[in-house]
Amino acid sequence: MRRKDLAEEKLPGAWQTRTATAAGMLWLGLFPLVSDFSYRTITRSKWIAMWIGLGLCLPLLLFYVKDARTRSLSADKKTLRALGCWVGVMGLAAVFGFWAGKTGSDGLPLTISGIEARYEGFPTLLAYGLIALCLAARPVKLSLVSAAAAAGLTAFCAVTALQYAGGNPLGLYPEKLSIRTNYEFQGTVGNIDMVTGYLALIVPLTLLPLLRGADLWRTLCAAAGLVGVFTMLCTGVQAGYAALTVLALALVYAGLTRPRIRPRAAALLAALACTVLLRLCLRLPWLGESETLCLRLPVGRRALCLLLAAVVFTLLAVCARFVGPGPRVRRSVAAGLIAFAVLGAVLAVALLPVPESAGGLWEIHETLCGRARDSFGSERIGIWRAALAVTRAHPLLGAGPGTFLRAGRDALAREGIVLRQTFDTAHSLWFDLAATGGVAGLLAFLGLTVRLLGRCLRGGSDGRVLAVCILAWLAQGCFTFSICIVSPMAWAVFGMAAGLPSAHGRQEG
Repeated sequence: MRRKDLAEEKLPGAWQTRTATAAGMLWLGLFPLVSDFSYRTITRSKWIAMWIGLGLCLPLLLFYVKDARTRSLSADKKTLRALGCWVGVMGLAAVFGFWAGKTGSDGLPLTISGIEARYEGFPTLLAYGLIALCLAARPVKLSLVSAAAAAGLTAFCAVTALQYAGGNPLGLYPEKLSIRTNYEFQGTVGNIDMVTGYLALIVPLTLLPLLRGADLWRTLCAAAGLVGVFTMLCTGVQAGYAALTVLALALVYAGLTRPRIRPRAAALLAALACTVLLRLCLRLPWLGESETLCLRLPVGRRALCLLLAAVVFTLLAVCARFVGPGPRVRRSVAAGLIAFAVLGAVLAVALLPVPESAGGLWEIHETLCGRARDSFGSERIGIWRAALAVTRAHPLLGAGPGTFLRAGRDALAREGIVLRQTFDTAHSLWFDLAATGGVAGLLAFLGLTVRLLGRCLRGGSDGRVLAVCILAWLAQGCFTFSICIVSPMAWAVFGMAAGLPSAHGRQEG
């Protein structure tokens, strides 16, 4: 066989790329909208939809058989090994974890059914790994996945807007309930913590492709992304601020290191500032901001700073576009500047006086000063202490996936921690992994994410977009938890990152 023919044989066919792309569109465009039209059973309906979606994607695994026959592999081998390592470690935790032998109300082992942890037993974790493996089989056409995600996001935000207006589209709220009585549930995703995780993934995916060029489709996708930012701000979940901070810092880094996209990066930063300013204009009665849903001009230093930021970034965008983008800043210098700014912000919050009326900012200030209370963060500090106690008691493989309700309750009693709520997870992706998978599970997941981000750095412009999606999801995951309502989408992104073609040796678009 000639060398040229051999090279062409190793390239994925167009139909293979389209098949993988369709799978990405399924998980990031359609899956968020699937429900059985009731918040009462939304977790179970998403869990069933996850298995159906996985069944539709499993034929993608046949591509690995073809790769074995041609002695080529599209996905990154080391990343796939890291994925297998995490699944293997969590499998060991499901068998040998401290609470692995206990059974739930359905008579099955807790680590298998996960019925006490919102179906987050080992079979669900295995499904996450298989979703990633399927999406890694072939590189996807990210522009089409972004378009599908933007369409799904638009539909999601439309449902949420109708709920804000007093309606009950799709009959999601049970009888006599509404946004005014249960604002904690919104859109087709449900719990606003889960909404934040969904938006943390989708907003960068729809917003950042505009950096490549401002054509019609990218502009429409970016508009949907800004609506997603506005919706995230309306939920009031502070984990969303962590995701938006990652997004803003990524735009700053991109603008500093790549003069060619500097005008569009500055324009997006200006748009983000305007979106936050618009959110301050909207008063939501269920958050105690007013008696009725209304618009009022914001006042105060926060509004003034946002307006100033919007003006400054707009002027920077205009100057970079029509005068000249200016010199390129080295990556190490840009990273150092951003790290210095983040450190300065943390020190300012820790050292400057913050009034108790500042709410979450005051709690962060008190925590940084060593005065944390168990009640902080809706009692997250208390349950995190319990999760650490579980990890200390069972350091290697933890309590086992799906067992935190019992393991955490036992730790609360041992540590003398009194909380008003009942927690079936640690309300932190990282603490929950440590408690249910042990140090081994946590390190395996950390190794997987490092490999994924490294693959993204070698994956060109698509890789940079996926890297921000992953980082934003991990950032908000510090305050939320893994659940089948959102996690399948995150693992689909993981798979797309693992399947990225390397950008070395070719010019990036």
